[in-house]
Amino acid sequence: MMHLVPCKETSTAEDVTQMFLEQVWKLHGTPKRTVSDRRTTFNKFLRALYKSLQITPSFSTAYHPQTDGQTEIKNQWLEAYLPPFINHCQSDWVDWLPLAEFAHNNARSKATGKLPFEIVYGRSPVIAPLLEPTGLPIADDRAKQLAETI
Repeated sequence: MMHLVPCKETSTAEDVTQMFLEQVWKLHGTPKRTVSDRRTTFNKFLRALYKSLQITPSFSTAYHPQTDGQTEIKNQWLEAYLPPFINHCQSDWVDWLPLAEFAHNNARSKATGKLPFEIVYGRSPVIAPLLEPTGLPIADDRAKQLAETI
C-alpha cells in the first residue's frame, strides 16, 4: 500500500519521524523494514530510532536511486498521474496527493492481481457511485468533484 506524505527539503529526521508516526505507523504499526534514499535526513537520530525499534533500513545507492526499484516505479506513476489535475503553476500538487494515493491503492496490481486496499483490509474500498443531494450545494459539488476525479 502506498502512502504519499508531502515533506520539504528542510524536513529534519525528527520531522520525518513525526510524519511517519502520523501518516503510516497509526495505520500499520511498526514495520520490519523500510526502503529509503540516502538523504542526510536519515542521520544518526533516525538510525538510532530504527535500531531501538528493530526496523531494518534499506537504502538505495547514492546517486543511483534506481536501485530502489519499488519507489522509482511509484514515483513514475505519481509523475504521470498528477499533471492532468494540478494547476498551470503546479502549486497545488499537494492537494491532489490524497486522491492519487486512493486511486493507486484502489488499482489492481500486476504482481498480485489484487488491489493494495484488498491486501491490507481484506475488502475493496466503499465508493458511493450514486450521489444523493444533501441540500447543501457546496457539499454536493465537492462530492461530485471527488466522484469525477476518482
